[in-house]
This record gives sequence, C-alpha cells and structure tokens, in this order.
Amino acid sequence: MKKIILLFIFIISISSSNLFVFAEEVLELDEESFYLDAIIFKDTNPSNDSAKIDIFAVIPNKTLTFAYVDNKYLSKFSLYITVTDINNKIVFSKTYNKKIVLDDYNKTLGTNSEFTKIMDRFYLFEGNYKIHAYFTDLLSKTEYDKHRNINVINFNKFPFSASGILLLSNIEETENGKYLITPHISDNIGSIHDYFFAFFEIYNYLNYKEIQIVSEVINIAKDTTIYYNISEKNIKDGINQLYVRIPKENITYSNKNNILRITIKEKNSDKILAAAQRTIKNQSYFISKIIKDLPIAIKQLRYVATNAEIKEIESAKDENQQQKLFEEFWNKLDPTPGTDRNEALEEYYSRIEYANKNFKSYAEGWLTDKGNVYIVYGPPDLIENSNASYSSNRTYEKWTYYSNHVFLFYDASGFGDFRLSNPSFVSEKYKYNH
Repeated sequence: MKKIILLFIFIISISSSNLFVFAEEVLELDEESFYLDAIIFKDTNPSNDSAKIDIFAVIPNKTLTFAYVDNKYLSKFSLYITVTDINNKIVFSKTYNKKIVLDDYNKTLGTNSEFTKIMDRFYLFEGNYKIHAYFTDLLSKTEYDKHRNINVINFNKFPFSASGILLLSNIEETENGKYLITPHISDNIGSIHDYFFAFFEIYNYLNYKEIQIVSEVINIAKDTTIYYNISEKNIKDGINQLYVRIPKENITYSNKNNILRITIKEKNSDKILAAAQRTIKNQSYFISKIIKDLPIAIKQLRYVATNAEIKEIESAKDENQQQKLFEEFWNKLDPTPGTDRNEALEEYYSRIEYANKNFKSYAEGWLTDKGNVYIVYGPPDLIENSNASYSSNRTYEKWTYYSNHVFLFYDASGFGDFRLSNPSFVSEKYKYNH
C-alpha cells in the first residue's frame, strides 16, 4: 500500500496493577481480494465508557472488473458491513456503493497498487462483537466476504492499558511531535524492505514517567524467540503514542506465522504493566496471493521446470530455503521485474487451479493429460467432441490451437478419464507469451 496516512489498531491488550488480560484479534488475509480492519481506540472523552471503532476497508483495483465505455474504464462495487453482538443482534449496518472511473488501463490492473478506501466510525460498549463485510463486484457479480471478531473493553476501568500493535512500513515524526505513518495492513511483511515498525498506544493514568519495552518475535513452529530487544521510553500522563523498529532479517522467511509481542514493564523491574501481541509472517506478495501449500506448489512445477530444478528446490535444507529457491526460479521468468506482480507465476497457477476444478478424474486435475495440455498451452481455440458409438465405447475430444498444436483425448472408461491418444504427447514447457 502506498502512503495511507491513517491509524488503525489490530490487537487490544490491557493491564492494570492487579489485572492482566489479552483480548487478541488476528488480521485474516488468507486471500487478498480486499482488506478489512476494525480499529479500536480509547474514547478521548474520559466520561464515555464506550470505545471508538473505526472500520477501514481497502478494495484493490486488481480485484475489480472494468468495462470500457466512452473512452473510460468503469467499475462498480458494493460493500455491506454489519456488526453483531454476542446474541447475533445487528448493532450497526451500512451499505457503501462506489463507482470508479479511470482513464488509464494500467490503473485498472493495479499496477501501482491503486485502490479505493472506505472508512466509517461508530461506538460500542464493552462486549464481544463480530464484524462481517460482504463485497460484491457489480460487473462480474463476483462476491467475497470477510469477518473479524473483536473484544471491546471499557478502557475507563483500567488505569494503565495498551492498544494493539499496528505494523508500519515507515514512520516520520513531524515538528509538532506528531507522527506521519505509513500503515502496513497485512500481517505479511514480505514486501517491506530491511525493517518495519510496531506502533501502539498506551494509556497512562498511574503517573508513570519511565517504562521498559520488551520486543519479541517468536517462531510458533519451533517455540523459540528469534528476536529480542529491550528499550526504555519516557512517557507522560494520558495517551502516549510509541513505536519500536524491528529488523526484517530476524523474521523467518516462511508462509507460517510468527508472534510479535510487545510487553510494557516498570523500569528496572519485572512488573508487567501491559502487553500486546499479533501474528506476522515474511512471505512475498505473489506467494501469499497464490501459493497455499509450498511443497505441493513445488511439485506442480513439473510443466515449467526441469526435474533437476525441482529436485534442487525440494532438497533445500528447510522450508525457508525452499521458498527462497522457489522465488528465485519464478523471478527469472517474471515478465515485469520491479513490480509486485509476477504475471507468469499468476497465470501458471491459475491454470493449475482451473485444471483441478475441471479435469479431475482418478488423479488431481493438474496431473491429468487434459490438465497437462491446458497448463502448458492455455485454453484451446477450438474444442470438438464425438460421442461413443456402437462400434466403440470411446468418447473423443479434440483440442485445436491455432499455433499448430492439435491434441486428441479419448475416454475409454466412460467416466471422464480422458487420455491423450498416441502418438500425441506434450513435449514443451509452459512459457508466458503475453
């Protein structure tokens, strides 16, 4: 995301001298069709027991369908948001209808991370809630949805408490002491260079002047601390905005989550005043967007890579190294290096997904003969069918490509298990030719 000057909180963690509570929310971005965040703040009015909730949604242009009308590119979408309480009663709902008009085709593709943002605010009292967002691309009629569970607290009950952790790719302190921040919405820091920031607020009504901040990154799989740092800060009464800088190199290069934990302690003491934690992972954009299971994705390279290349990736010492080699392989085939998209990889794995949905037989669709041909050459220009006759129980299907490739499949079993007929075979590898 490019320079979104906003503040949003992902995790709320509170504590007082005799109470230590984690009320954790994890941002779910297993698919990046659109982004949804619920932002919980302590109300600046000290007499209010309700918390201020900001809803923030981001819809990337690359998710939308555009139509070319009167020399413009048009798109429309609808976003319906509801908030329900523990009894499933709706306490807030609203529909947002948006129309986008662009004059540049590249912007419809989201080449420079173009997006539309929606932000709203409401107030909730203490309790558990579910936020659900239903997003509809009105041109393609494609629907997506996301939900988040939030635990709203009454900050006025606690003389010392902390907000959640907001990941930032950049932060600048202005002359008047305020921060100009660039939030990183996802828990995936793969696109951030060198280091990132953990930004949070603490609410100090116990007259503390100095605190100790312990920053940790914990590898969940191995239950080991891979980053640990202690820093000291001077604070004032009331609201304090703080941040710590964390080197990216310490975060395991993997599609699995780690835990980032911030613990606030008394200076020169082990007494915990507040704490917050959230999940983070280090994975490239196209890996997180497309690849769900790295070992399977490596095996699926059979139609684009040589056996030696696949064995080299599979024989890496761990998943971290496997992913590096996997990305290096696809970086060599990237038609647009320097952008956050790898069109060759996107097309290849979208063809695998199509094959799995449409050609599954006794094996996964990508392993069938039809899947092989489709992944290498794409959709055929012409498909011809012949039904089984009395003299033969075989059903034939002929795929013709205008690039002088013709493939004949037959279904001898009658159960849709189409095999390539001899002497037809696939000798070429996938190539991105757009």
